[in-house]
Amino acid sequence: MLKSYQKRVVKISVQIAFLAVSLIFVYFKPFYIVKVVGDSMKPTILRDSIVLANGLDTKYSVGDVVVVEQDGNLIIKRIAFLEKQKFFCLDLGYRRYQPAPVIKDMQYQINYLKKFGVKAYIYEVPNKQVFLLGDNELESEDSREFGSVPLQNIKGKIIYY
Repeated sequence: MLKSYQKRVVKISVQIAFLAVSLIFVYFKPFYIVKVVGDSMKPTILRDSIVLANGLDTKYSVGDVVVVEQDGNLIIKRIAFLEKQKFFCLDLGYRRYQPAPVIKDMQYQINYLKKFGVKAYIYEVPNKQVFLLGDNELESEDSREFGSVPLQNIKGKIIYY
């Protein structure tokens, strides 16, 4: 009689523990499993690949591949620039972003380029935001289109692809 009672208590305890762990995963979302839809991260991550993202790791650095919520969709991009970083932008008819070279008088250089019709400017990533780029520059819709993204929109850092 006692053994059946103990088995029932153990069974109920395991069920409660499983329910608690399940609720924690649903509420806190420590991991995301995402299917890649487009070719914006090609050749690093191919279309129809399944990726796993860690939602608990919030220490981001340049080069990290992350899952981001943008306009209600989950997208996968690489962090190109962190908050407060500056980079030099040239508009030559195609999208191009490069880190700002160390030049004594950057504004003089920008004004010089503007004389010849070249659109040039320095972009500084706002506080608590990141600038994202896809690895496939020609097919990626990223921060060059929608601007920098708040850190709170990052759902997780890719740990497996």
